[in-house]
Amino acid sequence: MTSFLKKLMLLFLLAGISNLYGQEKTYEEMLQEMENEYDSHVKEQDKLFDEYVKSMDDEFAAYLKGSWEEFNLYMGEEVPNDPKPVTTPTVDNTVVKRETSIPVVIPNRNTLAIVNKTPKIPSIQRQEEKKFRRKNLSFDFYGADIELTYDKDFITRLPSKINSNAIAEYWKKMAKTNHYTFINELLSYKNNMNLNDYAFYRLVKKASEKISPRSENVSNLMTWFLMVKARYKIKVGYNSNKIHLLLPSATMLYGKRYYTFSGVKYFLMNSKVQKLYTYKQDYKDAKMILDFNMRKPMILGENYATRNLKFNYQGQTYSFPIKYDKSLIDFFKDYPQADVKVYFDASISAVAKESILEHIRPLIAGKTQIEAANLLIRFVQTAFAYKTDDDQFGYEKFFFPEEIFYYPYSDCEDRAVMFAYLVGELLGLETIGLGYPGHMATAVHFDTKVSGAYFMFKNKKFVVSDATYINASVGMCMPQFANSSAKLIELENRKSQATHEESIWQIVARAGGNHGGDGKDIVFDDDGNSYVTGFYNQSLKLGISPLTGNANLNSSFIAKFDKNKRLVWVKKASGNGNNSANSISLDKNKQVYIKGIFEGKLSFGSGNVLAENNGGVFVSKFTPDGESLWINKAAVDTVHRNEEFIYVSRFDPYGDRISTLLFDKDETFDSYGISFNSKGICFVSGSYASVAGIGNEDNMMFNSSATVNQTLRWKTENDRFIKQRYNQAIAGIFAFIVSARTSGSTTTGNEIQKAFNKYNPTFRKKSPNIFKSIGALTEIKNVGNVITIRTKGGKTVSFSNMKIADKAKIRVTIYKGGNAQINILSGVTVGKSFINFDLNFVKLLKDTGDLIFDYDDDHTQKRMNLKKDILD
Repeated sequence: MTSFLKKLMLLFLLAGISNLYGQEKTYEEMLQEMENEYDSHVKEQDKLFDEYVKSMDDEFAAYLKGSWEEFNLYMGEEVPNDPKPVTTPTVDNTVVKRETSIPVVIPNRNTLAIVNKTPKIPSIQRQEEKKFRRKNLSFDFYGADIELTYDKDFITRLPSKINSNAIAEYWKKMAKTNHYTFINELLSYKNNMNLNDYAFYRLVKKASEKISPRSENVSNLMTWFLMVKARYKIKVGYNSNKIHLLLPSATMLYGKRYYTFSGVKYFLMNSKVQKLYTYKQDYKDAKMILDFNMRKPMILGENYATRNLKFNYQGQTYSFPIKYDKSLIDFFKDYPQADVKVYFDASISAVAKESILEHIRPLIAGKTQIEAANLLIRFVQTAFAYKTDDDQFGYEKFFFPEEIFYYPYSDCEDRAVMFAYLVGELLGLETIGLGYPGHMATAVHFDTKVSGAYFMFKNKKFVVSDATYINASVGMCMPQFANSSAKLIELENRKSQATHEESIWQIVARAGGNHGGDGKDIVFDDDGNSYVTGFYNQSLKLGISPLTGNANLNSSFIAKFDKNKRLVWVKKASGNGNNSANSISLDKNKQVYIKGIFEGKLSFGSGNVLAENNGGVFVSKFTPDGESLWINKAAVDTVHRNEEFIYVSRFDPYGDRISTLLFDKDETFDSYGISFNSKGICFVSGSYASVAGIGNEDNMMFNSSATVNQTLRWKTENDRFIKQRYNQAIAGIFAFIVSARTSGSTTTGNEIQKAFNKYNPTFRKKSPNIFKSIGALTEIKNVGNVITIRTKGGKTVSFSNMKIADKAKIRVTIYKGGNAQINILSGVTVGKSFINFDLNFVKLLKDTGDLIFDYDDDHTQKRMNLKKDILD
């Protein structure tokens, strides 16, 4: 337990211990009991983890010495490159759009690779010394400044002869170094920069090359070691005294030689060798293959550029600039050519997204879906010059959406990708890619009736939309492909999915339901039914008979809606304390699992669980018809409740708990929720830092009836954080967070203003608008560690680019390393002018004073400095 948390405990004990516990024990005795309980568990598990990691390392090193074979690598597949139209055809004015069903080829879904099917759990790491000899490392990573420290004992030399013994010895020696500290620093950059798996690999490789600049063999081995220890199933091989890296991928990487192990393709990077000595078995804790998808916008060097675009539609000329991130373009130049689906599903940078919304969204305002889609397709058809990849590059190259703004020319797949992005982002409609021999287009599922060429897929009508057929409206096929079968490219459609989820949650929220955390709390089955879970307070007005509860307690619920958003059934939990469901999932048999946290006794149906000492974690299983099959709990209610551990419990399909493991709180691990392995075993993971409902250790020590001087408390905490070398500009926010996150606490904006006037009087002068907005917060109240914010007159309050609605709900996390995160459960948006996004969370970095705003359904992030960008 950190000294920081110990001191916070002491403060909360002083604030309310006499009212809460009486005079039977002194606060010193109680504090010591809690410390001993937690520390004893930590020491015991640390010892087990140390022994387990050592056994894995020794076992793998022994395996590496004698289990190498020579493999003939398969020739890498070439990018599909059928002849494309040399020039783009233009619609003949005599063409009449007809209602025509086109032939399509539906790919076998069983052949689609699924990334990382194994449920994710935190890394099992050996405890390392707090102080060891370190070296500093800094370098540029696509315009971003990277600063790291690593163990001076890292192995940077190899024998002259490369063989299995040399590689096994390298592993054995590196395993004895303090490498987890370095890996966690790298993972922190991955987390805070939104890097995907391949970008993380590039980061690790660049760091390894900087540590060992004179030997490619050493840097490749170091990259392999670090990636494996970060739990990726990367392999190395050797040939002619050279070390080569083999990356596992679920998607095809074109032009790369590969070999298949256990159904997974391992691609040889940056080499054309035909044979390699390598091994079959993976390191026991390496569970992940690389996901080459770009689902989240990455934050790199923010080297912005502008492209001026112009097009004509219905007699009107439109001209505007679009910004894009040049650093991201530079990264894409080093990206291996992957399956075209990766490009369709990709996100774009924050600056490009905002630029598109600023300049293109106003053009479709007030238009119907078909009118807006026709304007968008004309924009893509005519604002970009056409040239085939062979003519522009001399080889086939797919564009990520943002690349179309950088390169002078684009061809059919680039336009199809961009049109699909615009339709998804601006209209929230579902799209599908269409692959013809030598051509690519898009199809759109509209909510209204649209005529033209179409096909049916999953009982939905998709209308052909060709962004290369100049002046063609939605529903028109390019003539030479009108009778050709198109191969469907099924896309993730995250925006349309998020829009659908939000529409269900709006129904639930109007009825009184709330998100129980930042996990997955809504799922859909193959028939379009949705299952939702969360919590409510006094009542949940779903169905004919509203569910009743307690205004001062949180109560769990689960509800089912049909594909038309009509309620099918709703169930509630019964209990004598706070309880809040926060995650939901379906198993392969469509059975419904939910998890949450609870106090005291809790029951769903006939089953019940009891939290022995502290708040517990429940798991409950339901049939699709709402019948409660069982309820059980993870074995964490006997451990002192704090935010310094992650739990992972396994349950069999019948509700029996198989095991529970506790891990150190990992700021970079966010795979909380419910998942299943191939045998149907349910994995439940989470932490008290990731959910809402009963809070953390604070609510065990704070009595809402106790009188606390909030202004003095803020000053005390502010001084405490500054002494702990927190950035001075951000220490005040941390001080407020500590006060607000205490269950049962209530404060007002006026009280916060008084604290500023007394202890930081210059704040009012430097930031008058923010100071004034603070006063419009009439109540900030914590019930069960869900903080509800009330505003003056029920009006929305603005803080720079952030807007807080009346009854907004948040939850606060303070991580073991000292950083904090404000998780938004509802009611907070971020943006400017007419561009607003739902805010997911704000992360506060204690050392720099930086704030990371995470918003929208694709988790776009923007970093701002509190002092430079907001206060000043």
